[in-house]
Amino acid sequence: MECKKAVIDASFEMLDERREKMAALAHGALTLLRERREQQPPSDSELIMEVLLDLIERKDDLRQTQAGVYRAAGLQAWEG
Repeated sequence: MECKKAVIDASFEMLDERREKMAALAHGALTLLRERREQQPPSDSELIMEVLLDLIERKDDLRQTQAGVYRAAGLQAWEG
C-alpha cells in the first residue's frame, strides 16, 4: 500500500511542479501584454491569459483530484 501512495504522490508532485511553471509563464506573458498596452482596455489576449492563469493557479483542484485517486485506489485520502 505504501508503494501505491509513493507512486501517486510522485505523480502529483510532478503535476504540481508543472503547474507552477505554467503559472509563471502565463503570468509573465500577461505582464508583458499589459506593459505594452498601458491605460487601455484589456485586449482579448489579456482576457484569455487571465482565464488561463486562473485555471492553472487552482491548487485545490489538483489536491481534490489526488484525494479522489487515493479513494479510487482504496487508500486513505491525502492530507496536507
